[in-house]
Amino acid sequence: MPRLSLRRLFSLLYLGSVLPLLLLLGGLVYYEYRTFLIYEHTATMQKLVQATVLARAVNNTEGIELSLPRLGAVLVEQIQGTDFAAVVLNADGQAFAQSDGSDSWLSAAQQTASATSASTKTVATSDGMRVLYTLPVRNPDGNQIGTIVASFPIAVVQAELQPLTLWLLLTVGGVALLALLVTPLLARLATRPLAGLVHTAQQVARGDLTTRSPLPPITELQTLASTLNTMLDQVQHTVALEQQTATALRRFVADAAHELRSPLAVLRGSVDVWHLAQQHGDQAEAQQAAKLVQAEIEVMGRLVDDLLLLARMDNTAEQTRLPLNRDEVEPLPLLEEVAERARMLANGQDVVLEWPDSHVPSIPADADLLRRALNNLLENALRHTPAGKRIILTVAPERDGSVFIVQDEGNGIAPEHLPHLFERFYQVDDARTRQRGSSGLGLAIVQAIIQAHGGTVHVNSTLGQGSTFTLWLPGQEALLHVRRSALPELLARQTAQPREALHRSRPLPERRGRLAGVWLMSSVMLLALLILGGWHLLPQATLRSLGEPFAVVASADTPTARPTATEQAPTPTAPPLPPAGLGFDTAAQQAAQHLGASMPLEVSHELEDGAAVYEVVLSDYTRVVLDIESGAVLKTDSDYRGSERGVIQQRVEAARVASIVAQGGVTLSFDEAAAAAQAAAPEYGDPYEVELEWDEDWQRVVYSVEFAGERERLVDPQTGEVIE
Repeated sequence: MPRLSLRRLFSLLYLGSVLPLLLLLGGLVYYEYRTFLIYEHTATMQKLVQATVLARAVNNTEGIELSLPRLGAVLVEQIQGTDFAAVVLNADGQAFAQSDGSDSWLSAAQQTASATSASTKTVATSDGMRVLYTLPVRNPDGNQIGTIVASFPIAVVQAELQPLTLWLLLTVGGVALLALLVTPLLARLATRPLAGLVHTAQQVARGDLTTRSPLPPITELQTLASTLNTMLDQVQHTVALEQQTATALRRFVADAAHELRSPLAVLRGSVDVWHLAQQHGDQAEAQQAAKLVQAEIEVMGRLVDDLLLLARMDNTAEQTRLPLNRDEVEPLPLLEEVAERARMLANGQDVVLEWPDSHVPSIPADADLLRRALNNLLENALRHTPAGKRIILTVAPERDGSVFIVQDEGNGIAPEHLPHLFERFYQVDDARTRQRGSSGLGLAIVQAIIQAHGGTVHVNSTLGQGSTFTLWLPGQEALLHVRRSALPELLARQTAQPREALHRSRPLPERRGRLAGVWLMSSVMLLALLILGGWHLLPQATLRSLGEPFAVVASADTPTARPTATEQAPTPTAPPLPPAGLGFDTAAQQAAQHLGASMPLEVSHELEDGAAVYEVVLSDYTRVVLDIESGAVLKTDSDYRGSERGVIQQRVEAARVASIVAQGGVTLSFDEAAAAAQAAAPEYGDPYEVELEWDEDWQRVVYSVEFAGERERLVDPQTGEVIE
């Protein structure tokens, strides 16, 4: 199986999750937006056809059946210049009127001529896929007299999808490129905390137990590193103890062999003397040899007892460790007993007991072991203090416990011997001055006993002036805070110092975490910039329609910010008032009669080529210009058509207004609306424009009456009440 690094695995996992997700998201956005555009085009086409048919049917004075050809002509004219196409069929499927480009789908439309209800479907034509909308036309008796079929090509939607496609390609490609660039760095930052763990493991494998792993900023890795460091502490402690035990064992074997060699030699010689004395019948010599054997046996017994005591104190197993029979021990009576024994063993030395200045409380201790420790100190002092010199004993309360002090005026100890003074079998005396019966375990036993009680032993000495041994034992409260399982001081120094040095020599992992955060934030910001940049590539109307997926949105109707006071457009000069008898209503009627049944929606005074005229806009968005004095039609303008959704929306709203007018929803005439607005605001002067429009805020048809200076009033088309 090929090897795969963790860094490369992270990179593959990241890319393998991000890239498919981006592609899936891009495809979903493309599909949903394409579906929305088809729905939006279909809804707009339906509204345009329905509003036009309703306005023409209700407003027709010749009857529905006779208006079918005219209806087709008006509908074709209404959608001319847009993306839509339409055809009007009679009951037999014959086309009365059809727009340009409908030949390719006319056969598909004729198949729906017998449809009895409105329907929408997608069909395949010679010029591609198209959406067909079928609307039956019925006479007042309910009989179907024809069918209107409107359609638009799916290719129109594809054209509008091009900005979105470009945006998706740029976004997905940019994010993919960013992922390819950032992934190696992120993988390196993600695996860098593991490098510390690997380095620590390698150092341990080389035998360096003092190294420790830095703590990474990641919680799980931090827990792992902390656990590893704790394990290394335990391993180092165990190894150090084993090394110390092995060293002590080797030294013990060597020292015990050395110490036992002399007693065994004496025993061997004494036995030989005893045998010779027995052969020669010399009883006095035999008894002397027997006494010598007995003395050496006692020395060897004391040596074995001391070794057994130290071994049991050093044992880490709870079941074989020497138990401490703690009890409340009064220090002064114990010290008096020890001092009295020392006076009996003294050989000319003066053993002095100094009484403390304050009360010494009792301490929890094993009286027998504490007595033995003090006796060992006094025996050691007696051996090294000449006759006539003093040995001073005292006890005092100190540091939540009691301190025992043994001070002699002996020969003192050289400084180079002090660090080894409590080692087993270590003796300052050389072979010529070493006293008989001294095994070199006395001070080692003292230290072991005091440490087992949770206390400490210190020694100060000056050559030629004497030595001072200080034993501190904790009281009851201090004993609760004693660390029973504390590492030896040497082990603590060996463990702590290299670990601190290791942490100082490596960079802190928090900086790596901050660097990773900076790179991640930069990646997110770059991705946001890509998305925002692509977002602005889409048409504004498209973006708004994404927020309102089932509303017909017209970009041409988007309100723009009004100019500031300094940028205010110049106030237009209102055209002169029309002569008596020729008002807004008369102009509207003449324009409507000129073009047939189209309904006037807007009448205004305008200046054209320096002359005052009436401008009338009809429901099919044809503009008629009339002479303001005679009412004669000067020209008809239908050139301002387009395919933008704003134009389509305006036509839909115009058809909606015409339908409401035809249904009797407007009872006020143009002149009456102008009079009502002027009465409400006489300071505005005379109105120059009156328009029937659909107000999005009020969601109703209103009269919009405008005055000079872009001032406006809205009038209710039924009651004449000024709304705004």
